[in-house]
Amino acid sequence: MLRSSPLAAALRESRTAIAQLEDELEAILTALRDPSVQPDETAADRLRGAARAADAAFASLGAFARR
Repeated sequence: MLRSSPLAAALRESRTAIAQLEDELEAILTALRDPSVQPDETAADRLRGAARAADAAFASLGAFARR
């Protein structure tokens, strides 16, 4: 039971990180599909940040696999 609470928290964190990554990708794709829209200047930085957060979240899940 000790492990379930940290595992649940790690799963929630990874779900949130993936949702953020998905949102950033969708925003970029939406801008690219519409030639009249310029992608936000900070889109690439936000995407990199979201990818780093997702990577960290998955890495934290990997710790549970090794237990």
